[in-house]
Amino acid sequence: MLVVRPSGPADLDFLLELAILSGPGFTSLPEDPDQLSERLDLSRDSFQGKLEPQARWYTLMLEESETGDVDGIGSVKAAVGLNRPFFSFRVVNNAQSSPSLGIKLEQRTLVLVNECTGWTEVGSLFLKADRRKGGAGRLLSQSRYMLIGAEPELFNENVLAELRGVFTPDGACPFWDHVAHKFFPMEFDEADRMTGSTDKQFILDLAPRHPIYIDLLPEPARAVIGKV
Repeated sequence: MLVVRPSGPADLDFLLELAILSGPGFTSLPEDPDQLSERLDLSRDSFQGKLEPQARWYTLMLEESETGDVDGIGSVKAAVGLNRPFFSFRVVNNAQSSPSLGIKLEQRTLVLVNECTGWTEVGSLFLKADRRKGGAGRLLSQSRYMLIGAEPELFNENVLAELRGVFTPDGACPFWDHVAHKFFPMEFDEADRMTGSTDKQFILDLAPRHPIYIDLLPEPARAVIGKV
């Protein structure tokens, strides 16, 4: 029987296995035992109510009760952007016109924003390949909302989910390679590691300060905007 249960420090080996299986771009599952151990400590303290509500990060494990094997993970972060900024690109439509020429244009731009501060985040949803059927994924996914629904006063009324973007079969990230790398001259894996383990000051220092016109981007980058 499959059950969803709170995680704790004893789950480190299971969590590390899932992190390795999750592949590139899964920022909340780094292949770093120290970071994962800290996360499990945080989950234990969150479930035990030892932290302020907004500081809590609950991690859930999908377990096969007969064998004790852990086949998936999900999480609820009570609030994002309080201790470290939560950045995202917003797609903004800009209307322009020239009455004298009879021309009207709509230009889409990417604008870096930090507008979800304090929102609750559901994330880290990952299952082993052989568990992605029979309703296991739905069980694990919905369990996060059941956790929120059990004590809604501990969470924000706005809930977001951050989904992994597009990667090619050889592990390349078109949006990173054609856009973000121009501002952050490093490999994606290094930037991903820094995003999960630092205060993100490097993003404030180097991120674009002006809108990026989508039509000026290479086609491989345009094609993956908003895609997962």
